Amino acid sequence: FLQYLSDHGTMYKVKAAEIVTKASRVEIGLEKLKAGAKDVEKMKIVLAEEEIKLQQSEAATNVMLSKLEISSMEAKKEADAVAKIKEVCQADAKRIAGEKGDAEEDL
Repeated sequence: FLQYLSDHGTMYKVKAAEIVTKASRVEIGLEKLKAGAKDVEKMKIVLAEEEIKLQQSEAATNVMLSKLEISSMEAKKEADAVAKIKEVCQADAKRIAGEKGDAEEDL
C-alpha cells in the first residue's frame, strides 16, 4: 500500500509538471495572439493612411489623364488642319506644275 501511495505521488508530480508545462505553452500562445492582434491594428492604421495616399494619387492621375486627353484632341485637330492645308498646297502645286507645262509648250 505504501508503494502504491509512493507511485501515486510520483505520478501526481509528473502529471502536475506536464500541466504546468502545457499551461506555460498556452500562456505563450495567448501572448503571441495578443501581440498579433496589436500588430493587425497597427497595420490597419498604416493601411488607412496608404489608402488616403492612393486616393490622392488616383485623383492626380485622373486630372493628368483628362489634360492629356484634351491635349490629344487639340493635337488631332491641329493635325487635321495641317493635313487639309497640305492637300490644298499639293493641289496648288499640281495645278501650277500643269500651268508651267502649258506655258513652256507655248514658248
